[in-house]
Amino acid sequence: MDTRTRLRPRTRVGYGEHIDRYLKPSLGGVLLEELTPAQVQEAFDAISCHTTSMGDRLSPATVQRIRATLRAALNTAVRERLLPSNPARGLRLEPGVGTRPVVWTD
Repeated sequence: MDTRTRLRPRTRVGYGEHIDRYLKPSLGGVLLEELTPAQVQEAFDAISCHTTSMGDRLSPATVQRIRATLRAALNTAVRERLLPSNPARGLRLEPGVGTRPVVWTD
């Protein structure tokens, strides 16, 4: 997050929530150089089962945004040569179903 200087305040808060609420509990105990695609997949399988405060499962779109947060962090690690490749690259997630806007006029 320190390297991302041009983030809007709300975006920064959202990324922080993804990290604190989902990524640290799932992957925080794994050393960066020991992180494998299998561990990332296992973590996201568990994240997909999380529930919201209303008792609903996380939407696929939310899981995709959490994935984007992790991929951005791991891509930075690859650019800085801390990792040879991004272990989140081949992650398989449930596809989100996009909604289509509807016009409510005659």
